[in-house]
Amino acid sequence: MHITANGRNLLKWTIWFFLSCSFLLLSFFQLLSYQKWFTILTVILSFLIWLYFIFKTHNQNWAYIKNHPTVTIILMIVSIVIVVAMHQIKGIPNSDLMFPPLPFRFFRLRWWLLSAPALFYLLVWIWRKASAFLTEFWQGMDLVDRRIYLIVTIASSAFIPILYLSNSQWYMQFDIVYSIDSGWCYQNIFPQLSYYDIRHPVMSVLTFPIWATVRSVLRLFVPNQLLDVLCVSIVQIINIQFLLLIGFMIGRLSKSRYVTLFYLVSMPTLLFTVFFEKYQLCTFLLVLYVYKLCKDSKGAKWDLMLATGTMPTSIFLVADELFIREPILSKIKRFVGIAVTGVCFLICSGRIRLLNPTTLFNEVSSMAQDFGLKNLSVKECLFSFTKMIQGSLVGLTSTVDSRYLWTDILSSASLIGILALALALVGIVVNRKEHFVRICAIWLICGLVLFVVFQWSVHASPLFSIYFSWAIIPLIQKGLQFLSEKMHWKEKLVYACVLFPMLIVNVINVMDIGIFLK
Repeated sequence: MHITANGRNLLKWTIWFFLSCSFLLLSFFQLLSYQKWFTILTVILSFLIWLYFIFKTHNQNWAYIKNHPTVTIILMIVSIVIVVAMHQIKGIPNSDLMFPPLPFRFFRLRWWLLSAPALFYLLVWIWRKASAFLTEFWQGMDLVDRRIYLIVTIASSAFIPILYLSNSQWYMQFDIVYSIDSGWCYQNIFPQLSYYDIRHPVMSVLTFPIWATVRSVLRLFVPNQLLDVLCVSIVQIINIQFLLLIGFMIGRLSKSRYVTLFYLVSMPTLLFTVFFEKYQLCTFLLVLYVYKLCKDSKGAKWDLMLATGTMPTSIFLVADELFIREPILSKIKRFVGIAVTGVCFLICSGRIRLLNPTTLFNEVSSMAQDFGLKNLSVKECLFSFTKMIQGSLVGLTSTVDSRYLWTDILSSASLIGILALALALVGIVVNRKEHFVRICAIWLICGLVLFVVFQWSVHASPLFSIYFSWAIIPLIQKGLQFLSEKMHWKEKLVYACVLFPMLIVNVINVMDIGIFLK
């Protein structure tokens, strides 16, 4: 029996070793730069990090694999599909013999396939976590929420393919509507594993597996002339699911269905329902972190890292961790844990070069010069900020020089934006003790700092409403709720008088954009 136990331990550690080597290759193939020390450090550190990850997760993963054979087989196939797609995208360089005189041809398909076991193990972990979260979330919905969810899902699943088949500009246009770069996302971010941008450093790492799986499955039975449009339609339907989950998460955290309804009829939600973009995923991961943080004060470090990997400004939300009541030593431990998790995330996603302070500073400085710090006056930036607040509810429209843009962003304040901001401030004051309200207030302040201090894309601030509306809308609703109670207004009538005009104006706005795109 003693020998059998030792044999099992040896087998277990052997499996862990080879699986860690597989993870090592997965990290290696995602490297941004194959400079000697970047490569060596990635190989060594990623091996150790993934070995620790396997040690912490193997019991739950193996149990799930044994109890769900059908899902296991599907995920095995998906992992191979993704690896083959990785190889097809990056291809074989002119010279793939690295670090001569070593004889290994690193970019041959057989080397890529060795990373499939790691990808399979990671997919099992992700699927297990995602399915558990969605099951719990669905069970927490009442009958009305479930009906709303299903109606919107079914309607959007039918609407999007029809819309994209009738007019490809909804996903092919680039920067002619509100600086929305649908075509850029369609051609570069989603289908390109090697895409990299400091604004979204690991966006392609997260989106490429989705794109590759959808496209590989569709290719089996869809004609080539319909492949692109159906592929982008299905991915957009997934994007809409992200929007729906955001709406229901903030509704649950606010303890108000009106928050969900506000979010669903708001201009950002309608706009990003029809446009193929990246902000649906960026915002979803951010709100997912907030949702888990509010449910468990210990936080969700990996959710924060995922949100930051798609949009680095998400890291500012870590400020909320400062307000969690706990001993100072525990707080320091929490921040160290977040920092260590972030470093591990960068290494394992092949972004180790960002840990070089000089590289990081140069990239951030270059991006800041392109998108921020434009020597604008404080008044102009504040005007832009009020337009972003308005854009969280209803859109601003006009056509200028054959482009569909927001106008007067810097030259005037938005009355709607000012009124909405006033209601949000009332909501903060009245409900300041609520954890979610505090987080929303922090995020509103972050928006103010982003546009007024850093002057980040001030000329197109309403574009970022999707990134901030999840926090602004609950605050507005709480302010409106307080006023209706104090003034003894009929609640349903108050919300009807706000929601229906919002929906009508925003639908007309989207239809107007459709006419423009034709």
